[in-house]
Amino acid sequence: MRPDRSWILRRKEPSGRVSEEFMDEVDEFLKLVNEFPINKDSLGRILCPCGRCKNCVRKDEYTIERHLYYNGFVEGYLNWTIHGENAWGGEGSAFNDADDEEDTRNPYVDGCGCCAWSIRS
Repeated sequence: MRPDRSWILRRKEPSGRVSEEFMDEVDEFLKLVNEFPINKDSLGRILCPCGRCKNCVRKDEYTIERHLYYNGFVEGYLNWTIHGENAWGGEGSAFNDADDEEDTRNPYVDGCGCCAWSIRS
């Protein structure tokens, strides 16, 4: 079974404030990221999955947390493969067995230049 990530759509409360649920789940996301040191560059930065950076700009954890609060996750990024999560398998399991699937993540994704056009000053 895939993890329930419907909380991503409930980022804000009716009052406009970021929901406690969203903040708690962002903390869980950052814990996951820290389980995979390959995600970090030499300065300890990781790709920011917010709607503005779109996994193309490296930021420190504090900045990523704030970006996610203000911008939410990039649309459609529910299986966090860029951040170390295994690609979701079939209906029977939430994660693929590492022995059954070839790892298709690109550790050099930050060098691709795919989003240079979206970097703002």
